[in-house]
Amino acid sequence: MSEKGISRRDFLVSAGTYAASTLASSGILGSITPAAAAPALPWPFVRLDPQTVGEAAYNNYFLGGCMYATGAALIKALTAAVGTPWDTFNPELFKYGGSGISGWNTICGTLNAACAVIQIINPTGATAIIKKLLGWYVQNPFPSDKFDAIAHYAVNQRTTVSKSPLCHQSSGTWAYVTGIELDSDERNDRCAKLSGDVAYKVVEMLNAWKSGTWTAQETVPDNQSEASFERCFTCHVGQPTRER
Repeated sequence: MSEKGISRRDFLVSAGTYAASTLASSGILGSITPAAAAPALPWPFVRLDPQTVGEAAYNNYFLGGCMYATGAALIKALTAAVGTPWDTFNPELFKYGGSGISGWNTICGTLNAACAVIQIINPTGATAIIKKLLGWYVQNPFPSDKFDAIAHYAVNQRTTVSKSPLCHQSSGTWAYVTGIELDSDERNDRCAKLSGDVAYKVVEMLNAWKSGTWTAQETVPDNQSEASFERCFTCHVGQPTRER
């Protein structure tokens, strides 16, 4: 091109101009419409019935795991009560979070979904609500008996406190204390009920927030003590050292 006196820049500009004029003359540009803008946050929230949402979460667990269980229950309840923009959110997205994100046993899927929904509803105040939710989760005995009436496999199950928001700790502690295998129907029922418990709690919290009776004071878990440090460090790293 340099031999003909045409620079690379001039060539690209000319080519682009030609392409644009061709598209315009053919009418193609006129048929292209911009993608619809995503609905701005926050999305509206109305008071929901926690038991109804919790039962939906329990049943959802057997359709897509714990994150889908809680997330779909909340999204579908809000879709039914509010409509748009909640009807634009496909809860199938939440299926990636089962068993602590695709079986990696990290953050409990119920919390993963709940935190996302809270952020959508109250983006400026989500942190305070989420911190309170996690503080409740790590000290709450799971599962409750709220969903025993619709339980698929077990009722009056033994409860345990995870002291952690991780699936690894939550499910593992329960399995260790009860002696029930992680791949059992009983453990699935336990996690289905836990999904319902978290959905129930989130609705309670958001209902209180909506009515103006919610307080930001959170229940802070004892995760800074020396005993807690030794328990976590020994499991994940090895025997702790005092030399820091």
